Amino acid sequence: MTQETKKPKASEKLKALENQLMATARRTGEMELIIYNLSRENEILKDALQLLHDKQESVIALLREGQGLSDDNINNKVTDLKVLALKQKVDELVENGQAVAVEEVGDNSLVVSRELNQKGEVENPRLQFLTSRLVDELKSKFVGKKVGDLIENDGETLNIEIIEIYNFAEQKFAGDPTPEEVQEATSAVQDLDMPETSSEKEVAAIQNKETEQEVTAR
Repeated sequence: MTQETKKPKASEKLKALENQLMATARRTGEMELIIYNLSRENEILKDALQLLHDKQESVIALLREGQGLSDDNINNKVTDLKVLALKQKVDELVENGQAVAVEEVGDNSLVVSRELNQKGEVENPRLQFLTSRLVDELKSKFVGKKVGDLIENDGETLNIEIIEIYNFAEQKFAGDPTPEEVQEATSAVQDLDMPETSSEKEVAAIQNKETEQEVTAR
């Protein structure tokens, strides 16, 4: 007499399905964490390559000027070249009529500033950013400020002194703009290559940590 095969109960089927879903979720979370870590490593590599390029350009400039290749000279020249590159981008916007100097920071202003430590010493001689790209908490600190104003932060981050303010001029075209005209009008703004402020770095670090914890939890 053959024994009848016992069929799994509905609750057992549900439990098995739940286990499968949890296993899939874990594998998905692990894959997302791998992708996230690879992305961070890629950014670190890009920064390292950029630093190497900057130092090479600085060494060439120092040799042309007949200066010594000490660490201080190289680091100072790296800073000088970065400041010059950032200034040239803003100057180009102004010369092309795409940006005009204004007295007060607005919701979509280009702010040129510098970072000072608590003693008032310059730590970063040039920092430029668009207020429209700031999170609301940071944006509120700048909107309404004027040239010469100081945005004071706590002791862990640098203070920011505003040295120039620009708004973007409305672009006028004869008839409908061509794709080439639109690209030309926007490329200079998109290529500002602006570093983050200390406050932005702090917010970004918090967001990155939360993202990592969320992915790990999965």
